[in-house]
Amino acid sequence: MFWWPSNDGAYTVRSGYWLCKKVPAVLQGVDMNEVWRLIWSMKCPPKLQHFLWRACKGFLAVKERLHYRHITPEKSCSICNASEESINHAIFECKAATEVWAASPLFSQVSAAPSNSFVERFLWYSKNVSKDELLSIASLAWAAWHCRNKYIFEQEAFNAVDVARGWVKYVKESLEYAVRTGIKSALCCV
Repeated sequence: MFWWPSNDGAYTVRSGYWLCKKVPAVLQGVDMNEVWRLIWSMKCPPKLQHFLWRACKGFLAVKERLHYRHITPEKSCSICNASEESINHAIFECKAATEVWAASPLFSQVSAAPSNSFVERFLWYSKNVSKDELLSIASLAWAAWHCRNKYIFEQEAFNAVDVARGWVKYVKESLEYAVRTGIKSALCCV
């Protein structure tokens, strides 16, 4: 047997790590460098950029990921009892999320996007909607995630549409404030 990533043909942790860093983006058909540039060049609060990056990398703590890491025994959604709570499900398909999207003027774009993974969906949006619409979609995704967490961890009654409206307003006001004051560090690439 010969391990091709190393010079001498023997497996090392270093060569395995190198392979894992290089191959997954090619195997998934997604250029993560493109995703990275897209997210970190968006004119929005760094908190939103960080949320998008975690969602694209699959780092949000949904039941599917927690089950994969042997933290929780089941993958089903705590809100709507769907068989699997993935990142896409939590942000776009769950009962708490559908309230946010149904009230949005971007509902048709959200419905038309591919639903294989969050990163594919996000890249599709970046190519098929304007920058302002992409910012609104990102803000609403963040709001849907917030609503999901509020429902699961606080069991609190709330109006998802009002919560979403508040998040979109927050993002727009952050951008306006950064432009007015000339603060470039508050928003990336203003």
